[in-house]
Amino acid sequence: MVYVEGPDDVAFWDAMFRRVISDDFYEIEAVNGKNNLSYYIEGLENGSIKNAFVATDLDYSLFPKDNRSSSVFVIYTYGHSIENTMFCPCNIAAYIRRALHSTKNYTSHVNDWLKITCERAQALLPYDIINSIDNNCKYHISNGQNTFLGKKFYFYQDKSDLIHIDQSIIEKETISHPDFDKEEIKRLRDYMSSSCSREMRHLIQGHFLADAAMNFIRETLKKMGQKIVLSEDAIYLSFFDCYAHCSVLCHDKEHVCAYIKRAVDIYSQQSISS
Repeated sequence: MVYVEGPDDVAFWDAMFRRVISDDFYEIEAVNGKNNLSYYIEGLENGSIKNAFVATDLDYSLFPKDNRSSSVFVIYTYGHSIENTMFCPCNIAAYIRRALHSTKNYTSHVNDWLKITCERAQALLPYDIINSIDNNCKYHISNGQNTFLGKKFYFYQDKSDLIHIDQSIIEKETISHPDFDKEEIKRLRDYMSSSCSREMRHLIQGHFLADAAMNFIRETLKKMGQKIVLSEDAIYLSFFDCYAHCSVLCHDKEHVCAYIKRAVDIYSQQSISS
């Protein structure tokens, strides 16, 4: 059994496991909340749960470094969440090309937008990380969904061009929280810019990135004369397609599949020896 957080995660992890092992090897069950995965992770770590894997978002567990489960049977996404892999530049560009019935390559256009989006969101990221990982700090804001990147893209949307983040809103948001430790913020920024191996698009909160990407898609299609109204659900669901059609694995998926393969191999060896 592979335990995942919620229903939206099932298709993602099914596609990942199918890259490594036959689909008759496993079943996937959503446990309806990340907190509910803790029981299974603890059981895998202490040996009380057998014949199971956990597949889950990395979230901000790179900060502090290596704050992850020690069990090989707990598999993490490469980026913050499944959305950081789903909404990659190539996948966004391919979606726009299909929606416009075009043969044009929109990757450069997407990369230009994504670079600006990540650069501006990066100013909020240390605040979001600190608020997420340190529940005991004096400046912790308990309802993380309503703070910083948890407010989603539309809170920060630049109303003049619609596809970018308004830097003035970011400045107001950071100024409104003066109690955050400036040294810790600087340390995180230095780590992300010089030591972290992941691109900024992998570190930003996944739901924030997905909201920004879906808005970018809609606004881009409108600008190019596409009149179809696209709901978030319609766009979101289509972004699982790359797993069915891509022949070459991107770095994100190579990373995840390598950890799945290691877990499957160790599980098989243990089953044989027992």
